[in-house]
Amino acid sequence: MAESDKLTGFMTQKTFMDNLEHEVLRVKRYKGELSLLLLEINYDYFEKQFDLKLNLSYWILRQMARLLRTKLRDVDSITRYDGDTIAIMLPETNEPGAKVVAERLRSALENHLFAADERKISFKVALSIGVATFKRHAKTSKELVAAAQKALKAALAKGGNCFEVSPIVLEETYSN
Repeated sequence: MAESDKLTGFMTQKTFMDNLEHEVLRVKRYKGELSLLLLEINYDYFEKQFDLKLNLSYWILRQMARLLRTKLRDVDSITRYDGDTIAIMLPETNEPGAKVVAERLRSALENHLFAADERKISFKVALSIGVATFKRHAKTSKELVAAAQKALKAALAKGGNCFEVSPIVLEETYSN
């Protein structure tokens, strides 16, 4: 079985989920921090730049993969979670730190000029991001993914090009 996605070079979803479960167990045992980001390209924003509907997700995902790698730490794990949704695991990162990373990624993607080589056009995209933190928003890896999905839906509902923190709150305090 492939260990990485052919298009992006990110780890497969199964490997990512296995690593997420392992990281949750590590955080439970050693009282560390863990956050999860779910990113989705806002195609409504993209389509406003063009009068025609183009299927450019291939070009976007390839370039986005390269850009994300330059904006994240070596210890952060990335996967193509589902279609055009990207998941990023941020070990030893609390909610305030995850919000900083989310805004940095959102801003970097918003300001990046993407190119579709075959069509000789360039364009910008917007990114919606859901943020969830272990212990504050979830007690298991599955709950953490669900909390990040809920946050992503809230970001998309706001019109995209933003990040939202999970509305699920299990723990009222967290370390800064």
